[in-house]
Amino acid sequence: MDFKRQRCRFGQGRKRLFLGNDAYVYDAHRFLITSVDLPVVTQTVEASSEEPYLGLTLELDLRAIAQLMLGQNMPRFTHRRSVSALR
Repeated sequence: MDFKRQRCRFGQGRKRLFLGNDAYVYDAHRFLITSVDLPVVTQTVEASSEEPYLGLTLELDLRAIAQLMLGQNMPRFTHRRSVSALR
């Protein structure tokens, strides 16, 4: 499965995402945003018939986001040490 550039938000239930050797859990309290396509495997780890898995995925149009950002008076980016945003 490929995760496209998107934002995933969950109302209930819990999902685990595997990216290489790393695993990440996201649920109603933790969301996921990706800005590049990612080859991942996902697993629903919490859902029931009483409280089914409920989520929303929004695909991001990076060109539209860039145009919006260019139209704003935003502070300039300064290079910082590279870190994983998924932690």
